[in-house]
Amino acid sequence: MAGDKEEIIKGEIVNENTKLNIDKKFDSTGICAEDYQQIYGNHLPWFMIKRIVGDDIWNEYTKFTIERDPFDRILSLFFFLNPLIFGNDLVVSQNYREEVEKYQKNNWEIYKNLPFHEKPIGKMVAWQEQNTLATAYPDEIRSYFEEWALVQLEAETQPLMDDLVYGVSPHVENPYVQKELNMYKATAEKFKLTGFLKLYNLQPAWINPNNNIPFMNFPYIDELKTITLHNYYRDGSHILGQCRFLNYGNYFDGENLQVDHVVDFKNVGDNIGKFFNKYDIGIKCDKNLYDAATQNAHYRKNLKGKQPKEWWYNGPRGEWVHKVIKRRFYNDNMNDNQINFNKIISG
Repeated sequence: MAGDKEEIIKGEIVNENTKLNIDKKFDSTGICAEDYQQIYGNHLPWFMIKRIVGDDIWNEYTKFTIERDPFDRILSLFFFLNPLIFGNDLVVSQNYREEVEKYQKNNWEIYKNLPFHEKPIGKMVAWQEQNTLATAYPDEIRSYFEEWALVQLEAETQPLMDDLVYGVSPHVENPYVQKELNMYKATAEKFKLTGFLKLYNLQPAWINPNNNIPFMNFPYIDELKTITLHNYYRDGSHILGQCRFLNYGNYFDGENLQVDHVVDFKNVGDNIGKFFNKYDIGIKCDKNLYDAATQNAHYRKNLKGKQPKEWWYNGPRGEWVHKVIKRRFYNDNMNDNQINFNKIISG
């Protein structure tokens, strides 16, 4: 019903074309998935799918969802929403470039006979091309991840049954977009997450004269050698999507939740395939197919300096992040729509 267009970065396919029947109109409703995907993306909650296919198909078909381990899910979301940190070469600030150029000029007698890659400017260019923000400043980016995760997990949950909370674009008029941004700001203020608060008030550090695109200094990095796109953070693209991505209950039907099968995350690719076979679901999945898809998506396959999952949760605020994930996903004390994974796993 819905899927992604083919996406190619630097000559490599990072997302295959998975669009299938997206323009198929269902007889009983006259609606196709494309009508919704254009507004809400691929992460459609159950009630929109039901609206598209109609009651007859909804009642006849087997419905299933796969809920990922929250620690892996949140980290994957961080990669997905922060491509400027992981998938892009460094952008050197104008001041730093001028500083290096001035230094090389003032010491030209030392460097004039050296090859380009051994000159200060050559070393700067190599550093820029060989790194991303994540590899050049790993501890600082981990601090950002911690605050980024905490502002979402400590914030209130938006109404799960309202279409508008699943909107995909900060540029489309939607009252929940600004509400969500304000909610995160209030949460950051409450818990004194100062780095994250700076993202709300940052001014451009440099505007590209060729296209008028503004760039800014990233607030978690003290030295001013690099800059990144200002509009991406100003618009909230790095954080928006609590219901759409974190899925606080959008797999919950509002009345009951039935768990028939739990897939062990160890060797998850083969185990999902076994689940599909058990319930006669005609989808192929095994370790090779799963690894190829999940490692290719979200720029993770060729990620420079990729850190293990555990590393991300062992920073200065790692213990706090652990506690809030446990509270959000592993107990009964949040709200009626919250799923207690302890019960699912033990059941």
